[in-house]
Amino acid sequence: MVRPMRALFVAELGAGYGNVAPLIGVAERMEAFGVTPVFAIADGVTPASLFEGRAWKRLPAPVHPAPLKSRVGPAGYGDMLALAGFADADELAALARQYDALFDLVKPAFIVGSHAPAATLAAQGRLPVGLVGTGFTLPPWHTALFPALRPDTASFRPEDMVLTCVNAVLRARGAPPLETLPALLNVAARAVLSIGALDPYAAVRIDSYATLQPAPDAAAPDVDGVFAFLDMRGKEAVNAVDVLGRLAGAVPVAAHLRGPGARTSAGYLARRGAEVHARPADMNVALQRAKVVVTQGGHGMALTALRRARTNLVLPLHFESMLNGLAAERLGAGKVAWGGDVPTIEAHLTALLAAPVAPALAVARKLEQPAPFDAEAFLVALTAAKTQRRGKPSAARPSRGQRSHGSVGTGAARSSYSSQPSMKPAA
Repeated sequence: MVRPMRALFVAELGAGYGNVAPLIGVAERMEAFGVTPVFAIADGVTPASLFEGRAWKRLPAPVHPAPLKSRVGPAGYGDMLALAGFADADELAALARQYDALFDLVKPAFIVGSHAPAATLAAQGRLPVGLVGTGFTLPPWHTALFPALRPDTASFRPEDMVLTCVNAVLRARGAPPLETLPALLNVAARAVLSIGALDPYAAVRIDSYATLQPAPDAAAPDVDGVFAFLDMRGKEAVNAVDVLGRLAGAVPVAAHLRGPGARTSAGYLARRGAEVHARPADMNVALQRAKVVVTQGGHGMALTALRRARTNLVLPLHFESMLNGLAAERLGAGKVAWGGDVPTIEAHLTALLAAPVAPALAVARKLEQPAPFDAEAFLVALTAAKTQRRGKPSAARPSRGQRSHGSVGTGAARSSYSSQPSMKPAA
């Protein structure tokens, strides 16, 4: 007999669909094992359509109201923690207390987080934590420092300063301190929902990769059209809509737009003859008529396009999307439109539409096939954990390719793709 239990699913950092959609997929699979999901989401507006038809309760997730900003962008994950409140012990303690109140309200048996470091810290010694995410949002836990993602950029805050703040908060809360900052992410269960080609930490990754969806068969599109998936924040997206509107009379154009100004831009595309999706489209259908996918480099769309042998034209919106665009370029299955001006977007799009489909097909066919996400193993690891487990990387560090004891339900082979990023500045 399945024993019912409540779990809190937290999407803390980031915005849009990227960190919420995987949590929904995990929650759906865990429901079959008696889990009642309750969601806490920092951005509860943008992904609201993903919850249609679902009776799950949704609450706001605590997040720093005025995060720090780095003029040159973060150098790695340690900087991202610093920017999100981890560089000030008083602010971090306040965030943790907000999560305490949320835990008291929901009374979950465990936490499942996606890009949720403050929730993870607040649960230390109190509740088991499972983490899911992309390679970017779920870095390795076993290294002494988070691996640098931009070797050309100085760290915004040295990790030892951030670790000092974290340990001050943990001690005040009666939880054991961490030996390293990455050890914060050494939790009861981890699932990296990605592939090595899109993982900036692939060279040092010891987790296996998992997938929520089986990889579709790579095949040439029925029509050499364009599919655009864009958040209308920023001039780059507006420029892309301008180009797509003028292109719609010559080739099939379809789009899903969101964010400020999306309705106006969608109306313009519809009047120009484009197919406009009011809600996220079924990619299996939409990509049948698309040779090129125009996005801001979100992980889900980048991975879907690569698997379906579609080339990516990426207008980077943030650090992770920049890395995803550069990964597509390295594979020979995409271009990054640096600057995002109309002539650059138009030139890249014209070239990608004219290019043969064979290279994208070759890339799709050599991509690794991660094992399906094992919800039962993930749940077993969480329910068996009494406290958060932490590794001691200064002692017996796992050898490369060895699975972390906190990784469950994947069993996929390691990737041979390089993870070294370009020296391009952050978008």
